[in-house]
Amino acid sequence: MRNLSQFKSSNRQHGYILPLVLLLLIVLLLSSAAFFNRSTNSAQISGQQRDASQTLILAESVLNRVFGRFTSGQYNDDNTTIINDLDEDGSTDTDFMQIYRQIPSASAVPADDSLPDYVYFYGGAGGVVAAKTTTSILQAIADGESSGNGGNVAGQNITATTQLQLRDLFVNATRHPLVFIVRSDPLLNEGVPVLDPNIDTFAAWQNAGAVPGRAAVWVELVVNENNPERLWIFAATVAKIGTTTVYLQRRIQEFQFDRPSVLGIVAPISESGNRF
Repeated sequence: MRNLSQFKSSNRQHGYILPLVLLLLIVLLLSSAAFFNRSTNSAQISGQQRDASQTLILAESVLNRVFGRFTSGQYNDDNTTIINDLDEDGSTDTDFMQIYRQIPSASAVPADDSLPDYVYFYGGAGGVVAAKTTTSILQAIADGESSGNGGNVAGQNITATTQLQLRDLFVNATRHPLVFIVRSDPLLNEGVPVLDPNIDTFAAWQNAGAVPGRAAVWVELVVNENNPERLWIFAATVAKIGTTTVYLQRRIQEFQFDRPSVLGIVAPISESGNRF
């Protein structure tokens, strides 16, 4: 009788291929996960770069719009048109002339309702416009937005503080920054920033987050600390698209109260925006 226990197969399987297949599967899974993660990060970075570029373009666009309207027809009241009245307060003076008539020097205190509604300044001693070398409000808002701290703004004269938030400038439905929005409707100037006077509260500003882009613009007055008869005028904006925010400012001009014919408009070719 044949002894089967002594039979030896030459084709016996030792199972080495299974660990090798499992190792290859693990390598493929890890490679696929890494590729998917890189693709996701690349898409996010591309979206953020696109929003950052578009937000900067929006900020520069609205500042140029305000610059052109603000400096139009400065000394000729007879030619005042709606384009000179950015806040549409109905004044017979251009917005520039409202400033000129109310702040003849650093020693004067502007009346509460005498300046255009979108104009702000830091108060110095006695409530006058503080004499400084540069602007402060935009930097204070950038600091306040990043830290979550705000200030108490009751009017156009802002008390000394180092941190503000954009909501602080929306004092009331009359006094607030100018708000430009970009619409997606081709029948309503699609892609073009337009001034929306209906956004007159911070709640309305937040609700406008559904539009493709929005920008709040205001003007800051700074008295030259070396010459109280000179005033610097800056325009600043906080522009938002999606989760991207751009803070941008540019100096509109400088003029002397004792010599109103002396006007210093910054040449566009030599002017650059301060953004941070």
